[in-house]
Amino acid sequence: MSNNLFYIKNVHKINNIKLKAFVLGLGKLKKSELAYENCKLTQLINQKLGSSPESSSILLQLNYVHKQYHADVEKIIELKEKKPVEANNLLSKLKDNSHYIIEQISKFS
Repeated sequence: MSNNLFYIKNVHKINNIKLKAFVLGLGKLKKSELAYENCKLTQLINQKLGSSPESSSILLQLNYVHKQYHADVEKIIELKEKKPVEANNLLSKLKDNSHYIIEQISKFS
C-alpha cells in the first residue's frame, strides 16, 4: 500500500489539511510527522529513480519541488507561534507546490 500512487496522493492531501488546521490553531503537529525523510513520496521517488532512468528528469524536478515543499512546511511550523501572518502567507504559497506535486504523481498512475 505504501507505494500505491492513489494512497500517496491522498496522504499528501490529508497532510495539507493537517497543516492548515495547525496554522488555524485547530490541531497539533510535529515536524517529524511531515518530515521529508518520513514521506511516502520520497520513498517512491527514490525507488523510481533507480528503476526508471527514462523518467529521471521529471522525477528530479518533482523531487526538487517536493524537498522545497517540506522545507516550507518546516518553516510554517516554526513561524506559527511567532509570526502567524507569515505562516499563513507561506501556507498559501505552498498550494502551488502541492498542486504541482499532485499533478506529477498523477502522471505516474
